[in-house]
Amino acid sequence: MARSNGISAISYSTLLVAFLLFITNAEGRVNPNALAAASTLTCTLVYGAEVGDTCSSIPQNFGLSAESFLGINPNMNCNNIFVGQWLCINGELTSGTAIPTATTNSGLSCSQIYGFQFGDTCSGIIQNFGLSAEIFSELNPNLNCNKIFVGEWLCINGGSS
Repeated sequence: MARSNGISAISYSTLLVAFLLFITNAEGRVNPNALAAASTLTCTLVYGAEVGDTCSSIPQNFGLSAESFLGINPNMNCNNIFVGQWLCINGELTSGTAIPTATTNSGLSCSQIYGFQFGDTCSGIIQNFGLSAEIFSELNPNLNCNKIFVGEWLCINGGSS
């Protein structure tokens, strides 16, 4: 009987270690800065990336410094900008710190955006904002709901920005 209990204790210990490693790995995939940025930034002007856009050209075209642009787009991957990706151009931090205003308004039409947060799903966002799947897809034409990341901006309402 003692041997049976010893094997059980080892099995439970092994399962516990495996579970903790799994949880640690899963938690390591979330960028805590992105969570904070997504919940504290109000973006009032967005731009849909076009062919040839770069992390240098976009802020230059809108009269922003590169630092300000990257500050309001915390999960921006400058090596992987895709056509139609929603980028924040003008916004304000909830702490009251103003973010420089864009000098032009040449972007895709989106009047309300939402920062994807940990635990969100596309279907949940569609339901929470009372959208149809078709409208959500039209507003976010290049969105892949299976490969979305925390902090990614989604268009929730079309119209003038």
